[in-house]
Amino acid sequence: MRKCRLFPVLTVLFALSAVVRADAKHLTPDDITATIAVLSAPPADGSPEQQAEIQTLLDFQAKRTPEDVARVEKNSHLSPYLFTDILGEWFNKKDLPLTDQLMSEVAGEGKAVVIPAKKQFRRNRPFVTDSRITPTLKESGFGYPSGHGTGGMTYALVLAEMFPEHKDALIARGKQIGEDREIAGVHYPSDVAAGQKIAAEIVKRLLANPDFHAEMEKAIEECHADAQAGK
Repeated sequence: MRKCRLFPVLTVLFALSAVVRADAKHLTPDDITATIAVLSAPPADGSPEQQAEIQTLLDFQAKRTPEDVARVEKNSHLSPYLFTDILGEWFNKKDLPLTDQLMSEVAGEGKAVVIPAKKQFRRNRPFVTDSRITPTLKESGFGYPSGHGTGGMTYALVLAEMFPEHKDALIARGKQIGEDREIAGVHYPSDVAAGQKIAAEIVKRLLANPDFHAEMEKAIEECHADAQAGK
């Protein structure tokens, strides 16, 4: 009888573990748990901190230009190739299969952290809380931490390891991808800051993983060969 009672519980636990690991190739369940643990709870609804964040978003909204809206839309399509104008036209999906695979894995590691973190904190997006905020993008689901804040900075930090000569520009672009979510009215500043914080933790753990580091070295070789070929 004891085995019968335990079997469903073990099955559920195994299934939950599989969900958490679905997108993560290199991060372990312990890595994911520890990464989420670096985050504090977001400002509570109605708190002075939240009200200050709402005012920041309203200020962004009052000042945003058509050019801002166009850039926000472009950056909403999260991709490592948002960094192509920094690295060069040779940095593209077609010519870099190893690099593209590495970047896909990087995205997966971020999702494996962000999805359970959003479910843990369950923070509504700002336009749900305050009707004065008019978003420029259609978004749903919980907002903390920001997936784009995480993804943009995770890409930036890995690419900065691969191309240290472009580090400052890459980091600036990663920050911009996250901050554009504030301009769009779909994330609080603390959502984005939380995403960038876990991005740093994710990349730290990835760089300490020998398998990931070996894949990254192969991607660097591929990129340098492609760049030198003038593609």
